[in-house]
Amino acid sequence: MEAMNNVQVFDGALELAVAAARRIEAWAHEDVAEHGRCRVALAGGSTPLALYRYWAEHTTLAPNALELWYGDERCVPLDHEDSNHRAAHQTLIAPLCIDDELVHPIDVESGGDFDAVAARYAASLPERFDVVLLGMGPDGHTASLFPGDRAALDERERGAIHVVGPKPPPDRITLTRPVLDAARRLVVLAAGEGKAPAVAAALDPTTDLIDCPVALAREREWMLDRAAASALDR
Repeated sequence: MEAMNNVQVFDGALELAVAAARRIEAWAHEDVAEHGRCRVALAGGSTPLALYRYWAEHTTLAPNALELWYGDERCVPLDHEDSNHRAAHQTLIAPLCIDDELVHPIDVESGGDFDAVAARYAASLPERFDVVLLGMGPDGHTASLFPGDRAALDERERGAIHVVGPKPPPDRITLTRPVLDAARRLVVLAAGEGKAPAVAAALDPTTDLIDCPVALAREREWMLDRAAASALDR
């Protein structure tokens, strides 16, 4: 593993997942000691799933020490293969037997008024997350904040909003920058050579958020595999 200021680079995706799980576990123990529970916003996409599996298998947290939300969700049924909740439920929530009242899926099944869905979700959010996990796409999007969506990136009043993204399924609910910025701890996870150009762009201080939204986390913690870090200037 190599460290570069706020960036840690691991040999492979598995090493990244194990290290990230251990890091978050340590934070969660701190939060439980301080205020009884760790409030986490989970990331979607494929990279965090190995983290969730390892964490579920190796955690030493007491039952129901975690309270979980999501950084974003696709507007599909919660049992759909594209649902972030479905993936997290299979890999983390069900194995840990977390009580339903401590899991806050985005109510995308309630109907087509997705602005109302986003407003209800925003009302469920904690005052401040203890931990936010963010993935990223090869285009530099994070959560469901996409390049070119100035309205979403400029949102300052609402904690969650409905967006129409460029990737299917297009309708999504996402947390907004004020919520992400307020998080006590935020870590970006990225694996694979396809992410390397966007990782380098995000960490370049001259890059504009409108072109690479994950740059909003530039000063936070980054955990990368060697392939995702391959375009960085060490």
